[in-house]
Amino acid sequence: GALKELRAFHSVSNAVTTHFLQAFAGAIGQYLANSPVFEALPVPALQRQPFSATPGWDNIQTIFPFLLCHPAGAAEKRPLNCAETARNYRALQESTRGNERVQLAQPVVCGKRDGMDVSALRMCVSSRLVVEVMQQNGGNEQAVIERALRALDKVAQLVQAA
Repeated sequence: GALKELRAFHSVSNAVTTHFLQAFAGAIGQYLANSPVFEALPVPALQRQPFSATPGWDNIQTIFPFLLCHPAGAAEKRPLNCAETARNYRALQESTRGNERVQLAQPVVCGKRDGMDVSALRMCVSSRLVVEVMQQNGGNEQAVIERALRALDKVAQLVQAA
């Protein structure tokens, strides 16, 4: 199964992969930055030296960790605690049964804020999505990006309803 997926991924040109990943990263990054219920966590720049002398798609961020934050209009975002984040994660899984599937990476404890443990959720773009852009959407990357943004919309709705 993994070899079949790898072959399919390698059938997509580097230029197409790079373009899609840049568009995806830009859309997700902008969404997280502009939402009152998300706080994007910093991700160090990928360093592929000495493995690759020329920058390519594998230097583009593909994992987007973020905290969920209370929707109150405070000057500074206040993250949900680990239990609240886990509750929203489970609610997301339940709210999408029978609808378009939404799956984010499970919460991971990532530190403390104001003495409180906080955990992050993660949006990831996979080689499977790159292949989907070409095979199922005829190169229409926007459809895949919009589906990812709808997933974040669902999370935001759950946080705001809590």
